[in-house]
Amino acid sequence: MAYPKELQLVNRGECLLCGETGQVAFDKLYDRLFGRIGQWKLRKCHRCRMMWLDPMPSVDSLPDYYPPRYMAHKAPDSRETTQKTLGQEIRDHVVTRSFGYTLSSRRESFFYSLLSRYPLFFDLAGQGVSWLNNMGEATLLDVGCGNGAFLALMRKLGWRVSGVDPSEEAVRYAREVLKLDDVYQGTIDVVPVRGRGWDVITMNHVIEHIPTPVDTLKGCGDRLATQGKLVIVTPNAESLSLRLFGRDWIHLDPPRHLNLFSAAALRACVEKAGFRVAEMRTPAAGAQYAFHASRRLRHHGILRDGVLGPIPMGLGRAAGLSYWHMQYILTQFLPVGEEILLTATKVDA
Repeated sequence: MAYPKELQLVNRGECLLCGETGQVAFDKLYDRLFGRIGQWKLRKCHRCRMMWLDPMPSVDSLPDYYPPRYMAHKAPDSRETTQKTLGQEIRDHVVTRSFGYTLSSRRESFFYSLLSRYPLFFDLAGQGVSWLNNMGEATLLDVGCGNGAFLALMRKLGWRVSGVDPSEEAVRYAREVLKLDDVYQGTIDVVPVRGRGWDVITMNHVIEHIPTPVDTLKGCGDRLATQGKLVIVTPNAESLSLRLFGRDWIHLDPPRHLNLFSAAALRACVEKAGFRVAEMRTPAAGAQYAFHASRRLRHHGILRDGVLGPIPMGLGRAAGLSYWHMQYILTQFLPVGEEILLTATKVDA
């Protein structure tokens, strides 16, 4: 296998949850988003169905696989318009009506009322606020906060927000541009344990990047209030898209995605860290992006920086919409949604 000589790798043949030797699920994988050098393989545990990179980059080598233009770390495009699209207006109205926030200035209408009851729009809007209802001036810690965009939104909605991220550039943007004062650079270990702890801790598409997820979750538990809530969103290793696209599934993303969880594996991981699962399901909110991005990888081989760009009107967009609806319908019977949404509380709560 070809790796940069200065990068260190760690072999891991066994499942970190079950201890079972994993079978190779995919080999000869490459970084098709940012072009980092290396050839990778994913193992899968036959018991809990978790997948992981073997070998995986060492902790010291991990930053080399996150270029400055990495999606969650880079500053938003300054060319983006401040004028809301119809889709954003719908999202804001659903967030206002369904999650108890004041985000939309539009008057109630039959059209928006109907949309807010449509489960697909509920999940699309919920995704933007991590499915968190308005809790007044509650405290929120976002682990892996990136450039702070989510924290800035939640602050606008009334939360008292904190964050932590390993990226120096992302943290600088959050502090200097978004004026988020309580953001730390590093891992959960650098966040001080405070008084009663945070009311909510979120990890949105983060746990798959962490080499030792159980340890990180224990650190979250140490910083969570006794009656607090942990919210995790992560790609689903048993999603319909993985079954359809295989090695072209966008969320394989080697070598940044170190661990990919099935619902059973994520539950086991959370419980091993001292939490009790309150809710777990597999929403289809990310199905359209996964469909179009995975198709791009299949037909073109790369998706530069993971940026899909606008989808032109026509059969391609219609296919994405149809796939989104189909995946949603299947999630009513099977855990095949694009992501896993898990909410947990501390066992001693």
